[in-house]
Amino acid sequence: MLLITRRPGEGIVINGSIELQVVEIKGGRVKLGVKYPKGNTVHRQELFVKIQEQNQQAAKVDPTQLNRMLNRMERPKHGRNDNDPDHDG
Repeated sequence: MLLITRRPGEGIVINGSIELQVVEIKGGRVKLGVKYPKGNTVHRQELFVKIQEQNQQAAKVDPTQLNRMLNRMERPKHGRNDNDPDHDG
């Protein structure tokens, strides 16, 4: 891990296209500003870890089970829909 000391208003550049700047330091918290190319994503680390774990779990789903789940989602709902604007109810 690379450790760099920065003050508010100072920053770093990653791969020539990602800018990370220290915006504010208040108490034990650091506010960071990030500029990055359109189309890329930035996640808080704990959220990124959770997304990766969910993706790994999804990859373990049995294809037969997945097909059943998708079929249930795609089935048209039959019966009355009180929210249907064409429904005279």
